[in-house]
Amino acid sequence: MEWFAGANRITLSDEAPFREHMEALESVPGLKKAVEERFSPSSREELAVGMELVLEGLTQHLKIAREDLDSRVSYTEMLKFNLVRSRTN
Repeated sequence: MEWFAGANRITLSDEAPFREHMEALESVPGLKKAVEERFSPSSREELAVGMELVLEGLTQHLKIAREDLDSRVSYTEMLKFNLVRSRTN
Protein backbone atom coordinates (compact mmCIF):
# COMPACT_ATOMS: atom_id res chain seq x y z
CA MET A 1 0.00 0.00 0.00
CA GLU A 2 2.90 2.37 0.67
CA TRP A 3 4.05 1.79 -2.89
CA PHE A 4 0.72 2.99 -4.25
CA ALA A 5 0.75 6.01 -1.89
CA GLY A 6 4.02 7.05 -3.53
CA ALA A 7 2.12 7.93 -6.73
CA ASN A 8 2.91 4.55 -8.27
CA ARG A 9 0.46 2.65 -10.42
CA ILE A 10 0.26 -0.70 -12.13
CA THR A 11 -1.51 -1.21 -15.44
CA LEU A 12 -2.40 -4.70 -16.66
CA SER A 13 -3.57 -5.50 -20.17
CA ASP A 14 -5.52 -8.48 -21.46
CA GLU A 15 -3.51 -8.15 -24.66
CA ALA A 16 -0.03 -8.18 -23.10
CA PRO A 17 2.14 -11.30 -23.30
CA PHE A 18 2.24 -13.26 -20.03
CA ARG A 19 5.87 -12.25 -19.41
CA GLU A 20 4.95 -8.53 -19.48
CA HIS A 21 1.90 -9.19 -17.32
CA MET A 22 4.06 -10.88 -14.66
CA GLU A 23 6.68 -8.13 -14.82
CA ALA A 24 3.97 -5.57 -14.10
CA LEU A 25 2.61 -7.60 -11.18
CA GLU A 26 6.10 -8.20 -9.79
CA SER A 27 6.79 -4.45 -9.85
CA VAL A 28 4.58 -4.09 -6.76
CA PRO A 29 6.91 -4.64 -3.77
CA GLY A 30 5.81 -7.45 -1.47
CA LEU A 31 2.90 -8.63 -3.62
CA LYS A 32 4.60 -11.77 -4.95
CA LYS A 33 5.95 -12.73 -1.52
CA ALA A 34 2.54 -12.27 0.13
CA VAL A 35 0.87 -14.55 -2.41
CA GLU A 36 3.60 -17.20 -2.25
CA GLU A 37 3.43 -17.31 1.56
CA ARG A 38 -0.35 -17.47 1.82
CA PHE A 39 -1.46 -19.45 -1.23
CA SER A 40 1.53 -21.62 -2.23
CA PRO A 41 0.86 -21.40 -5.99
CA SER A 42 2.11 -24.38 -7.98
CA SER A 43 2.74 -22.46 -11.22
CA ARG A 44 3.50 -18.97 -12.50
CA GLU A 45 -0.07 -18.80 -13.80
CA GLU A 46 -1.48 -19.52 -10.34
CA LEU A 47 0.89 -16.93 -8.90
CA ALA A 48 -0.41 -14.33 -11.38
CA VAL A 49 -4.02 -15.14 -10.51
CA GLY A 50 -3.24 -14.85 -6.80
CA MET A 51 -1.51 -11.51 -7.28
CA GLU A 52 -4.46 -10.15 -9.24
CA LEU A 53 -6.84 -11.49 -6.59
CA VAL A 54 -4.96 -9.57 -3.89
CA LEU A 55 -5.13 -6.36 -5.95
CA GLU A 56 -8.86 -6.87 -6.48
CA GLY A 57 -9.34 -7.47 -2.75
CA LEU A 58 -7.56 -4.20 -1.99
CA THR A 59 -9.93 -2.38 -4.33
CA GLN A 60 -12.97 -4.03 -2.74
CA HIS A 61 -11.82 -2.83 0.67
CA LEU A 62 -11.17 0.68 -0.71
CA LYS A 63 -7.44 0.52 -0.04
CA ILE A 64 -6.48 1.21 -3.67
CA ALA A 65 -8.41 2.42 -6.71
CA ARG A 66 -9.13 0.52 -9.90
CA GLU A 67 -9.77 2.12 -13.28
CA ASP A 68 -10.90 0.14 -16.34
CA LEU A 69 -9.46 1.37 -19.62
CA ASP A 70 -10.74 -0.76 -22.52
CA SER A 71 -8.58 -3.92 -22.43
CA ARG A 72 -6.48 -2.59 -19.55
CA VAL A 73 -7.03 -2.15 -15.84
CA SER A 74 -5.02 0.25 -13.73
CA TYR A 75 -4.52 0.15 -9.96
CA THR A 76 -3.46 3.28 -8.09
CA GLU A 77 -3.67 5.09 -4.76
CA MET A 78 -7.28 5.79 -3.75
CA LEU A 79 -7.15 9.44 -2.62
CA LYS A 80 -5.19 10.78 -5.59
CA PHE A 81 -7.38 8.79 -7.98
CA ASN A 82 -10.54 10.37 -6.54
CA LEU A 83 -9.07 13.89 -6.63
CA VAL A 84 -8.00 13.58 -10.26
CA ARG A 85 -11.26 11.92 -11.25
CA SER A 86 -13.38 14.66 -9.63
CA ARG A 87 -11.48 17.33 -11.59
CA THR A 88 -12.20 15.65 -14.92
CA ASN A 89 -15.96 15.28 -14.32
